[in-house]
Amino acid sequence: MSSTDSSKTLLIADTGPLLALARIAQLPLLNRLFGEVKVTQAVYSECQAKPERPDAIAVQAALASGVFTLIADPKISAKFAPLDLGEQTALQSALTLKASVLMDEAKGRKVAKANRIHVIGTVGILLLAKRRDLLDAVSPLLAALNASGYRLSATLIQQAKELANE
Repeated sequence: MSSTDSSKTLLIADTGPLLALARIAQLPLLNRLFGEVKVTQAVYSECQAKPERPDAIAVQAALASGVFTLIADPKISAKFAPLDLGEQTALQSALTLKASVLMDEAKGRKVAKANRIHVIGTVGILLLAKRRDLLDAVSPLLAALNASGYRLSATLIQQAKELANE
């Protein structure tokens, strides 16, 4: 995370990180860390593709409790065409609204950086929360993410543990 005060920042979230944070019951961190969190209709629809799953139910509950608000899908620029619809709408919204984007997918992150959109990932959220004393440790949450099937590289896990002094 950059040195800017994220508590005043608008964050647009992509599908993967929403589901990942839902799997480890950490969605409420988003509105504790950021001034405002928005999700496009396309991203929300992707999160609800399997509405019976616990992570989808948790995302639904997070919307109901105000962790994030839904926004309409924007008109997509051709520069986002190689990405899936959720990533396209998240990046277009972030660009239009001058927001940061929560995204883990490598291809999407590369396109975001090429368009000067500030990117933070799921692990970055956990590290920021620990720095702000909202979490005692990230290691158990990283282990829980891995156990839930969310793919994190061994290198990323090691780097996160080092940054968290764990």
